[in-house]
Amino acid sequence: MIRFEEISPRQLHADPYTTNPILKEKLNLVAWVMFSARLAVNTAISVAVPGSMLITGVEFTNDLVYQTPKGDLILLVEKKLQDIGLSQGEIAAFSHNNAIPLSVQVSAVMDLESLGAIPGRRATAVALGSVLTEYQARFLAISIKMMAAWSKQKSPLTGIAVPGPLIVRDQKNDVIMTAPVDHVSWTPRIAGFATNSALLGLKNRVLWIPAKMTPLARQQLMANGWSLQMSQQP
Repeated sequence: MIRFEEISPRQLHADPYTTNPILKEKLNLVAWVMFSARLAVNTAISVAVPGSMLITGVEFTNDLVYQTPKGDLILLVEKKLQDIGLSQGEIAAFSHNNAIPLSVQVSAVMDLESLGAIPGRRATAVALGSVLTEYQARFLAISIKMMAAWSKQKSPLTGIAVPGPLIVRDQKNDVIMTAPVDHVSWTPRIAGFATNSALLGLKNRVLWIPAKMTPLARQQLMANGWSLQMSQQP
């Protein structure tokens, strides 16, 4: 018989640094608000979330997190943030932010490092360092992971627009918005995003989304000039 104390987080593919044992269920509740609220000046989560989008399940844990002592991981994060260009105060705010599990910190800084010294990279790290909840931290970190995957798999990125939604431009001059969600249906909130005037003014708009999408949502997004790129989770 296997005793519970013999089962490690690694065997369960669990994040040893998460602060929330029911994180996935909570993430499902906040994903669309996190995605759409960044279009506004005030990004506070203050309304109920409709069942129009569910956040994608992305693992932040890897051998580095399991095999490296906590102190060494903290030093790694601080060193990479310094290389990205954050000040000592910004590094402290990031690394001491209890809303960002250490595993998420490690994943985010490594993904940001992989992008190279593109405009907006530093501001993205600062934005992540200022989140208030673990849900927000994971949502932004997944977005960063997707950006890194696009840069590696499709076309190198040349810049990130921050603040507001994380919108990136690549060497092909495409403007990409990553949407780390699992399901999209056509709702008033989705319609508001699809027809947002600030976004409609951008040429070569791509919504990169590892999701299932209803036929109506696909039809309406494309009718509003969005090119849809579906993918496996990064």
